[in-house]
Amino acid sequence: MEVPWLAYGGGTTDGFIEDWHRFFGLPDGGRNLAPNNRLRYRYARNGVQRLNITDHHSGLGDLMFTAGWQFYGDTMSPQAASLRAAVKVPTGDSSVLAGSGSTDLSLWLIGRSDHTLPMGHATLYGAAGGMYLSQGDLLPDLQSHWAAFGTIGAGWSPWEVISFMVQIDASTPFYHGSSLSTLSGNSLGLLIGGSLALGSRTTLELGVAEDLAVSTWPDVTFHVGLTHRF
Repeated sequence: MEVPWLAYGGGTTDGFIEDWHRFFGLPDGGRNLAPNNRLRYRYARNGVQRLNITDHHSGLGDLMFTAGWQFYGDTMSPQAASLRAAVKVPTGDSSVLAGSGSTDLSLWLIGRSDHTLPMGHATLYGAAGGMYLSQGDLLPDLQSHWAAFGTIGAGWSPWEVISFMVQIDASTPFYHGSSLSTLSGNSLGLLIGGSLALGSRTTLELGVAEDLAVSTWPDVTFHVGLTHRF
């Protein structure tokens, strides 16, 4: 069960992100032309304003319940595969973008293959699946009810306590009929990061993600995860 707490506000990382793009020669998407530290989500269609949010917000998002079945291999096997399913329920307030207002069902396959190297080991992994979305509250006339998604990635662990990974995520659009790729474009993002073992059962994960398909993915995402296995 995932219980998300969402918070959004003005662009407190605007300057850092612009410097990041400038240093690596990445496209800035016109970010440097907009005022810093401002919050504004606005969408208009055919001269009618459909969305306009300028106030900060924090609160509960949409709850997700996930179950999985590993039907091939186990935790010690070089190869393994699992089937997973999830249901997302509309517990977040869609009027402030804390939820979608829809109940979503997902089903996907996950596979991995582990290989011993002269120094440590490497893992290749991937996932592919589909999602059904019921009628939501956000631009319901443009909403797509079916979407596909997938992941492909590779990891390298030179020692047992540390690992590095690179991952590409993709999905088909959740909306259609808009000229904005943010709504109607296929999403493609790149995640680079790693993990550090803090004990036999606890792991710290760090990562940063960038949009490979500009305007279809968050411009930059920072990931911090702490996992403890019982």
